[in-house]
Amino acid sequence: STRLDEKGCRFLERIEQAGTNMNRMTSDLLELSTRDTDASSSPPLCDPRDVLIEVQTELKPRLEELGIELLLPSAPPMVQCDRTQLYQIFSNLIGNAVRHMGSVPNPRIEISISQIPEKRMIVVSDNGRGIDEDVQPTIFAPFRSIPRGDEAPSTGVGLSIVKKIAQAHGGHIGVDSAPGEGARFTVVLEHR
Repeated sequence: STRLDEKGCRFLERIEQAGTNMNRMTSDLLELSTRDTDASSSPPLCDPRDVLIEVQTELKPRLEELGIELLLPSAPPMVQCDRTQLYQIFSNLIGNAVRHMGSVPNPRIEISISQIPEKRMIVVSDNGRGIDEDVQPTIFAPFRSIPRGDEAPSTGVGLSIVKKIAQAHGGHIGVDSAPGEGARFTVVLEHR
């Protein structure tokens, strides 16, 4: 039987990766284009810990491979948000932190959720390489991804989706970061 040599196998891996990337980009674009910007009259209450455990399980192989510790809140308050949208928030922000962690000692991602008057504040912070101040204003725009050679490719749509979900829930997203000092993403959602 005919077998691929090492060069052929590498080409096949690249084709497979390109297909995976295209599929992810198509899904991300569909999510962004169909995301309703108007908040529903009464979004359902959702237990964020259940969603976080689901995201943690899906990311477990990658977290273990990179030695990243993911710290989840033990008893977070309920969040008024559709489960799928809350999953998108956590999946994109945690995935973003994993992708941009870089080579740092004791890599860590920590999630906190707190109550503020008529709102919920979600914070995803890491101790990774951080983000240059000059690119921070652009990272929430579609197709903006910081190109770095040592990380998994990104469609540059994930943070745009999170921003759109936050705005649909009467809230916003922001980032606080500096090179070498990690990044702290804050999402505020209305809670009526």
